[in-house]
Amino acid sequence: MKNRDRDEAERASQMIRQNIVRLPSFIGKGLGHHIAGSLHTPKPSRLGLRVTSRCNAKCIMCPFWRTEKSAKELTPGEIREVLSSPLFGSLEGVILTGGEPTLREDLAEIAEAILDSRPKIEKFAINTNGMEPSLVTRQVKDISSLCHSRAAEFTVCISLDGCGTTHEKIRRIPHAFERVNETIRLLKELRMQLPFSIHLNCVVQPLNINELPQLSKFAQEIELPIQFFPVYAFDSLSDNDKQQLRTSSEQVEELKIFLGSPQYDLTPMWAAFWQDYFRVLQGERRRFPCALLYHNVSLHADGTLIVCERDKSLVYGNVRDAPIDKIWYSAKAKMMRERVKRNYCPDCTVACDLSFSLGQEFFYFARFLMREEAQKLLRRCRRRPSS
Repeated sequence: MKNRDRDEAERASQMIRQNIVRLPSFIGKGLGHHIAGSLHTPKPSRLGLRVTSRCNAKCIMCPFWRTEKSAKELTPGEIREVLSSPLFGSLEGVILTGGEPTLREDLAEIAEAILDSRPKIEKFAINTNGMEPSLVTRQVKDISSLCHSRAAEFTVCISLDGCGTTHEKIRRIPHAFERVNETIRLLKELRMQLPFSIHLNCVVQPLNINELPQLSKFAQEIELPIQFFPVYAFDSLSDNDKQQLRTSSEQVEELKIFLGSPQYDLTPMWAAFWQDYFRVLQGERRRFPCALLYHNVSLHADGTLIVCERDKSLVYGNVRDAPIDKIWYSAKAKMMRERVKRNYCPDCTVACDLSFSLGQEFFYFARFLMREEAQKLLRRCRRRPSS
């Protein structure tokens, strides 16, 4: 026990040492987060680009594969033009999503257009369901090469919601688990040639809550990190699908036990989110910061610029109709942000990019870490035998 305490103390000390030199930047971003919308509207530092709504899965919890496919997708040339706007002068990170983004045959061209337009991008990521191993591997190879040549950190996020038939039931695709396994195998081989990271993402829902320990163990065995996101029932889902996504109070308690177990080493960042998530379920107001409104651009394949995904009416405009900077700084955009803060943020349980949001709001995370360290110190003091 003493060795474990020393290890925890050393890790905490190391984290402090690593971040102390970045403290001025953290404080600056934290101040910027709190004055955004009142004194100024900042340039976005992150882009979430939904390159297509087409998908090769039919996930219970996802509304995007059901959407109209006839809309014309933005071309690499159009994306290059959008990203050339001065609005993106502070852009640091990009994530490509879908649908299933690897279904875009010109995905590498899209990545190249983005990196050419914004050569200072530090982080580039892609979300994939991994259903087509050879296609995903080819696309990852091309994009990884591009990122490597431009010194951008590249991450592949693979969706995995259960082991065996559970993943198949959720994704509603035959042999889904086996196909994702093959994708993982091929990407791990490719990773020996090109530098990129692989992460697993799991959407927590009633169908898989009792299997989360098994899934966590599987991730440990294949030596890949896994993150657990709470499911959100979008309004556009069918009543039957919504019913399958309703979590009982017993399942919530089971989830709490799993997240607090030593088997799943919950990072401080995710611990902060899940604590807030459970508070919201109990009727409290959300405290966890969200950087979507002022620091993130969410752009759909047809050019629609949205505020967030919780409601399909939360739309700023379309980049095919007006320059993106005009839309971003418009009176309508200001009105939409105020509407979201008033009507959607207080009870939101959606886990967007946590590291991005906490990177913008330094003070919330700093307070959380100090409370956690104080509680650990108190527990250690209580365990010590009296002299």
